[in-house]
Amino acid sequence: MDYLSPGSLKRIARGQLFGRLGTVIGAFLLQMVCMIPVFVLYFAGLVLVEALVMGNGNLLIGYVAEFVILILSFLYIAVFLYGQNQLYLKLACRQEATVTDLFAGFREGFFRIIALAAAPSVLLSVFFIPVVIAINRMIIVMYTDQAFLDEFYRQMMTAGMMGMDQAFVEDFTSRFTPYSRAITYSGIFAVGGCVLVGILFSQILYLASDYSDRSVIEIFMGNFRVMTGHWLRFAFLVLTFAPWFLLCMMYCTFLAVIWVFPYYKAASANFYIDLLRGGKHPSGSD
Repeated sequence: MDYLSPGSLKRIARGQLFGRLGTVIGAFLLQMVCMIPVFVLYFAGLVLVEALVMGNGNLLIGYVAEFVILILSFLYIAVFLYGQNQLYLKLACRQEATVTDLFAGFREGFFRIIALAAAPSVLLSVFFIPVVIAINRMIIVMYTDQAFLDEFYRQMMTAGMMGMDQAFVEDFTSRFTPYSRAITYSGIFAVGGCVLVGILFSQILYLASDYSDRSVIEIFMGNFRVMTGHWLRFAFLVLTFAPWFLLCMMYCTFLAVIWVFPYYKAASANFYIDLLRGGKHPSGSD
């Protein structure tokens, strides 16, 4: 059986998106609003670390709390990813898709989705540990020097980031350049982890939707069965979107909303359908 190339999958995805961009953009924007609790949790973790630093508390408590927050955040996101997959599968199958499909994970099999997402969420959190530690170390350095912190706030309030005194800027740079580099490198490591985990478990939520009668273990095993022989093909599909993602990160975030993210999700949904059409099934029978 000949499977579709990444170029063919992307061409099909483009055809499916034209005329339906209003739906997918609306779903994307709605999900961004629904991600507000994730950001609130993240900043709550930073505030906890700050409080522990200022009160000479046990920082291990803060690190553990942030690790738990990461896992909970990824589980929450997974429920929305399930709904996204439902929406893009409907588009790929020429079915009626609506913005409300985004909440499919809350309506059907919620705890099953959480169970399926547990292992990937823990693994993702491990990849994020270095960047969390780097950020926390910078916070610790800043909040253990009260005079420097007071001066930083004074200059921010009076002159803003771009109007700070040159001497203070040089002092700030000498203090935090090592930490900013650590944050950059560990951030790249975290992004690499996201890509790796995304590829390893790429079909789990699709299978959970199509095979609702299968157990969590069967879905996990089915993910690896259907992807056997296709890991590199999917990795190459993801790689073809790398220039788009870099463009969005550096210059135009809005482009991700109106085109790149829907384009990627539609191509991924068609990849899954192509696997099934090619005879790949979670039971292992081809």
